[in-house]
Amino acid sequence: MVYLAAFFITTWLELIGTYEGTWKWAAIDPVLQLPQGNPPSGVAAWYCLVDAVAIGGAPIVFKSWQQLQQLMVKVAKKKSDRIQN
Repeated sequence: MVYLAAFFITTWLELIGTYEGTWKWAAIDPVLQLPQGNPPSGVAAWYCLVDAVAIGGAPIVFKSWQQLQQLMVKVAKKKSDRIQN
């Protein structure tokens, strides 16, 4: 439900922002050299995809960060033990 709401809100914001002249999308996609609308019709889906990847990847990044911190603590403790002995 969150992604559905995000899809409609970002679509609405893109349409209003483009209509008001706040920003303008390139008429030709710079990567694929294909024509695109203003705003591109898939932009809201792109935002939802980025959110989904971020939410799905956050636990992996968090767990890796915790493991790195634990490793750094172990290394620091070994180094401290060597200095004291």
